Amino acid sequence: PSTLLLTTAQVREQLFNFFDVLSELHSVDLVEAGLDTFGKPTGYVLRQVDGWRRRWEDAITPDTVNCDATIKWLMDNMPAESGKASVIHNDYKMDNVIFCLQDPLQVIGVLDWEMSTVGDPLMDLGCTLGYWTQISDPDFFRESRTMPSDVEGAPTRAEIIARFQQQTGLAVDNFPFYFCFGLFRLAVIGQQIYYRYYHGLTRDQRFAGFVKKTHVLQQMCELIISGKISS
Repeated sequence: PSTLLLTTAQVREQLFNFFDVLSELHSVDLVEAGLDTFGKPTGYVLRQVDGWRRRWEDAITPDTVNCDATIKWLMDNMPAESGKASVIHNDYKMDNVIFCLQDPLQVIGVLDWEMSTVGDPLMDLGCTLGYWTQISDPDFFRESRTMPSDVEGAPTRAEIIARFQQQTGLAVDNFPFYFCFGLFRLAVIGQQIYYRYYHGLTRDQRFAGFVKKTHVLQQMCELIISGKISS
């Protein structure tokens, strides 16, 4: 809300707390929680990349950006499974959490669990970081931000990864892959919405600009693939 004024230090604490909840989720004991049969963690990375590839191909329109190189790069650079199966949210972002009214630095609830499953937690981290812009990013990407992640005090992706590794004990050795996947996934979601608008299945004018967002996300993928953005 516009009435919430946080200091730089508070912004940093709030955003780290936001990611700490994700780390806690990934640390849940599946057997103890009765979730060990909730999903199919084996082969999760491949299924995700291939699944989003198919969704992309089903949503192509004549004005769609070409993502063939990104898809090929993701297929060719898939890392080995992290070796850990965790509960993953699959759309963990600030829109989907509730902060405490009395202490707005603390997350007290997580919403929208319909895509949750058991899988590779590093893919979940990549999905969340797909939303994460930072001050050093190109202007075209920062202008598309959906979370207050590039304000003064906000942690960088590198700082988030370091904290995540410390808290979960997982090594994020192939961050460019996970980040690129997170961006491509968002591009597919945006293109799916635009596809409906393009074909007259919805008349909501807000969706007319989604094809531009897809182009922006593809540009970021190209920078990652070329090595110009590594974290």
